[in-house]
This record gives sequence, C-alpha cells and structure tokens, in this order.
Amino acid sequence: MAYLLFLLTGWMLFMRGTVAQATRQAMESCLFVLVPTLFPCMVLCLCLLRYVDAPPKFLKKLWRYLGLPDGSFYPFWLGLLGGYPTGARLLADMKSKNRISKAQARAALGFCVNPSISFVLGFWDSLGWVFYLCLFMCDLMLGMVLCRAEEESFALKNLPHFGTILSESIFSATQSMLAVLGSTVFFSAVRACLGAHPRLYGMDITSELLELGAGGEKQMLLAAMLTAFGGLSVFMQVRVLCDFAGVGFLLCAGIKGAGVMLLMLLAQKKGTACAAAFGGFIIIILAALKQRAVWRRWSCCKDTGCDPIHHSKQEPFRRQTQAPRFHT
Repeated sequence: MAYLLFLLTGWMLFMRGTVAQATRQAMESCLFVLVPTLFPCMVLCLCLLRYVDAPPKFLKKLWRYLGLPDGSFYPFWLGLLGGYPTGARLLADMKSKNRISKAQARAALGFCVNPSISFVLGFWDSLGWVFYLCLFMCDLMLGMVLCRAEEESFALKNLPHFGTILSESIFSATQSMLAVLGSTVFFSAVRACLGAHPRLYGMDITSELLELGAGGEKQMLLAAMLTAFGGLSVFMQVRVLCDFAGVGFLLCAGIKGAGVMLLMLLAQKKGTACAAAFGGFIIIILAALKQRAVWRRWSCCKDTGCDPIHHSKQEPFRRQTQAPRFHT
C-alpha cells in the first residue's frame, strides 16, 4: 500500500495541471450543488431527530412486519430526502445516543444511505421516479435480509432549549459537510489523474453521471447502478461519519446497485408495472420467510423470558450464556 501511495503521489505531481483543473471543478460543484442541497436539509433532519417520538403506529407495525428495526425508520425516510450522507449521519447520531444498537446500525447502513430525490430527479428527469421505485424496493429487500426487528425507546427526557439543539445540529452538520466535500474533491482529483477509462467508474458519482448522461440504454443502466452504489467517495464519507462502517457496507452498496440495474432493465424491456410487480412479489416472499423465522425463534425462546422479536441479536444470547456468580 505504501508503494501505491508513493506512486499515486508522484503521478499527481506529474499531472498537476489536470489535477488542479479537476479540483477546481469539483470545488465549484461542491459550492454550488452539494452545499445548497445537503447542508440545510441535514441541519433540519438532525433537529427533527431530537424531537420526534415513535413512528406512527401503522408504519411501525409495517416496519416490524418487514423485520426492520425501529431505529432505522427515520434515518431511512429522512435519508431519502437528504441524500447520501444524511442517513449515515442520522444513524451515527442515534447510535451515539443509544437509540439503536451498534449491530443494527451497521446493518441499517446498507439500505439507509441513498441519493436524494432532488439529485435523482435532476439527473434522470422523467425516469427519476422509475429509478426511485426500483431503488426503494431494493432497499427494502436488502434491509429485510440484513436486519432484524428491534424495538427502540424513542422517549426523550430533559430536552435542552431549541437554540442549543439548533447550534449542536449546525455544528454536527458542518463537520459532516467537511467530510463530504473533502471526499468529493479528493476522488475527483484521483479520477482525473488516472484518466477517464470506463473501468475507473465508481469513484466520484457526480462527474461520472455527467459523462454518462448523454449515452444510450447501456450507459443509462450503468448510471443507475452507479447512482445506487454511490462510489468510493460516498464510502469514504460514510466511513468518516460512522466509525462502525466497514467493507460490508461497500459490499451491500454493490449488491444494491446490481439489483437496481436489473430492475431498471426489466422496466425498460417489460414496463414499469412488471418491474414493480416483480419487486413487490419478492418483498412479500421475504416478509413471509421473515415472519416464519420470527415465530420459530419465539417458540424456542419463550421459556427464557425474553422477546426475540423486538430485541437485538445479542440480548437473548447474553441472557442465556451469562454464568451465575457464586460468593465464597
């Protein structure tokens, strides 16, 4: 790795003109595109997360029927509005306040980190809603496979003054935006230094989507996969915001990108209704299998006094394996 870094540093010095131009363009994109769309929404989401109570009863029952933890409800929905780093920032905030376990937060990263609606519609135009439908179904499928229903306490006591919450949210959002901007500028420079070969797609999502926007159907499918995947830049943003993120998140993002590309291909060939019916059928099958597994765990653990449906994976194991203490 050290030799690779030395080689990359030397090559950047040799290509300093190209790297400087790419860095300048990336900073302009960050200043005029990313900051206006991400920063205000992230501040409001962090403020909202400190005031919200439990999700609505109907949606909470649906969330548990799908086998998803309660603590991933708001990061998922607000992440769809705020963009890639918003879901990761909200999960890190909830995990720091013990409102979601570390294992569930790590698993929820796979389906809570998504592009924002404004970003998708701005690039895809009329196909944006089709892409978002495919992304939404792939997120639910991935979450049902990775996560397990877990009940979290949403009751907050002794809330500080709104001014204090707002200042803390602004400070936290500013730190998150610095990580986002730094990752975007760095990977734009690396991609410009290495060249625009198609094999290098997957580094900086913004510049790559601009290049693929004028292509045909194959380029559009590749753009759909890259938008759902996010690229190495988004991975570094999530890694900076969440210390519990690892290679598993990158693998889940790749699987989600491949699933979105397949659903988009089905929508192009057979129509949007066919793709939606196919995705809904898979979700129903996964939900049925999940409920069957839940009832099996409940029947096996009913004598231990724990509720494996709404607690984390470690809780029943911890209760069953805790050795009694003898005093001498």
